[in-house]
Amino acid sequence: MGEVVKSMDKFNWIQYLNNYSDLRAAGIKDQQGAYRHYLKYGKKECRTDQVIQNDNNKLANFGIIINSCKKFYNLYIPRILNQLLLNNFPVDNIVVVVGQSDKNEDSQYNGIKIINVTYTGLNFSSMIHMVENIDFYLNKNLKTWLVLPDTIEVTKNFYNLISPYVNKMEEQDLPCVPLTDNNHIASMDIGLLNIDYIYKLKDFFLDKKLESYDIKSLLELKERLVHVEDLILGMKVNSIISRPTFFICDNKDDVLTYEIINKDSSNAPRLCKRIINKIGFTKYQRTYCNNIDSNGNIVTQLGIID
Repeated sequence: MGEVVKSMDKFNWIQYLNNYSDLRAAGIKDQQGAYRHYLKYGKKECRTDQVIQNDNNKLANFGIIINSCKKFYNLYIPRILNQLLLNNFPVDNIVVVVGQSDKNEDSQYNGIKIINVTYTGLNFSSMIHMVENIDFYLNKNLKTWLVLPDTIEVTKNFYNLISPYVNKMEEQDLPCVPLTDNNHIASMDIGLLNIDYIYKLKDFFLDKKLESYDIKSLLELKERLVHVEDLILGMKVNSIISRPTFFICDNKDDVLTYEIINKDSSNAPRLCKRIINKIGFTKYQRTYCNNIDSNGNIVTQLGIID
């Protein structure tokens, strides 16, 4: 994804800096600095030197809440946020919750709200924030939220492709629409959820909240979450709603899966790439695991516990 690398003489460095307030705030103010950033970070983060058309009169009819953590914020979040900006998705409708942060504080990324929290719920940190701060989300007047992890990419037509699913969900007054039917492939806790339904799960989410944690407690929580995956999307026998009959991807052929091999390390985490072309969406799937060292001790790969 992203643009073909441009030579410096064809690179519109003024527009590049106009597009991204975070670069100006970082002191980048000339052609060389802008182009250097583009080559080292910008292309990978899907930043552009073209005009980003923001139509403030065309409000999206749903919100996007992205779950991340301090360790992976810089690796994933700039990329997906820049891709959403290229979709002309309204910045007021996007929220990023960053768990395991050093302190509770809010910031912005080119107008997008970044909420740093010290606690963690791993992949449910964003949902914990939502149910504990429900008025903040209700005041946005958005009935439907797309719940996402940070390990995703979207194409430039993502918004247009997913909007019909939002419209159908609201027309039928459904509590949720999972990304996939887990009879074919796990949903990865991705889907469209009604905000009232999310709040009904408040006790469920708060039960996963860790105010203080170490590696042992993170592993234990991760193990618990494996067993309740898909519960919030109604695809477990003890879900509080009936199993959905409508999915974004209802056929296993809708999801193309590729394993990514790390040639530099045989001990690297397994990673697979799932491509969902019907909504212009790619998900990178991490796994967590324990390795055994030469002395027989368990060595946990900390970097993938998020």
